Amino acid sequence: MQTTSIDKFPLKWRWTEEEYRLLSPKELAQITPLSMESAKEVWEISLTFPSDKNDFSPSNELFKEITSIEANDENEVKEWLSNKLPKCDIIVSWQPDTAVLTNTDLFIQYWDDFCYGASDDVSVWPKDKSWVLHYWHEEVFWYGKSASV
Repeated sequence: MQTTSIDKFPLKWRWTEEEYRLLSPKELAQITPLSMESAKEVWEISLTFPSDKNDFSPSNELFKEITSIEANDENEVKEWLSNKLPKCDIIVSWQPDTAVLTNTDLFIQYWDDFCYGASDDVSVWPKDKSWVLHYWHEEVFWYGKSASV
């Protein structure tokens, strides 16, 4: 996967502007934007994960142990994510031209900066596709383990 500079990333303001949340340079360095070509590739992969429903839940054919949580309480969501997501590097995809590489620790800590209610549909998964996490813009997280694991 090809990457690009955080300075060229259209969502960098979420972590670099004072009216939002300022990440430390060390934290910001853990977010690596993908090039437009690589972002499109991971976007196309992400389109295979959801079911046909309108709620962005993972496909029953590809995933098992599918669970969800409403994203109402920041700490409750952090705990839920901590119990679901193993420590690893992940892909976070928003749109065909917008995706980053990061890690689950940083994502869990700042999930509400990666996932904006009413505007974002976000897919998150490790490179081995052993699980998927979807954030639906109606403020719901969906999680599923790969059925092939």
